[in-house]
Amino acid sequence: MAKKKKPFQWECKELEDGRWGIFLCEEFWRWADKPVMYGAGKNRDSVQSTVDRMNDPKYWAEDD
Repeated sequence: MAKKKKPFQWECKELEDGRWGIFLCEEFWRWADKPVMYGAGKNRDSVQSTVDRMNDPKYWAEDD
């Protein structure tokens, strides 16, 4: 039986222009020098709320 992969984890980081970005945690990067950004927003609280939702396994629908 195939081993189940660890689900991606996301984090909120401040960008150089003052916005907040949603980034894939470094342990999941394919290339060590290329961070993966999902999106960005102006309000830290709203971006953090999105990160919390994306990191919640109950949020994602599992295909059976």
